[in-house]
Amino acid sequence: VAGAAAKLAFTTQPSTTGIAGAAWAVQPVVKVQDANGNTVTSSSASIQLTFPPTQGSPTPTCTTNPVTSVSGIATFSGCKTIFAGSFNLTASSAGVTSAQVTTSIAVASAAANKLVFTTQPSGGSAGVAWATQPQVTVQDMYGNTVNPSTARILLTPSSQTLTCTANTATAA
Repeated sequence: VAGAAAKLAFTTQPSTTGIAGAAWAVQPVVKVQDANGNTVTSSSASIQLTFPPTQGSPTPTCTTNPVTSVSGIATFSGCKTIFAGSFNLTASSAGVTSAQVTTSIAVASAAANKLVFTTQPSGGSAGVAWATQPQVTVQDMYGNTVNPSTARILLTPSSQTLTCTANTATAA
């Protein structure tokens, strides 16, 4: 018979890669264990998945989060994040030592969806190059920079003629 609940352990690590807004291919499974690593089958602890606050992302979105463990096992589904970056997933529950995934989850941006001026051009005199040139970023639907992007961007003013060294640029 297992001892008292003491710690959590990921028994199925989530996918190490993903795409913003899409559920991870492999979903995490967390067990409630005693001090010796035995599954506490009498546990129905509520287990919460989070990203550390230092990573600037809120709690991942899952079908249910927290999950109530059944016989000491919490099986998560539909977990994802809309943020691109590298994240360490943590499982926690009251009264036991938390567990962290052994490898981080590298989440790539979703497909290109919009263009955003990240540097606004400055005004200037006719025939003189602007002191501040525009910079446009290709983003996914969640605001993540799509990198690398092979988008060709064409600046088109609404009522004036625009002359640039290269008015069609490839995003880099």
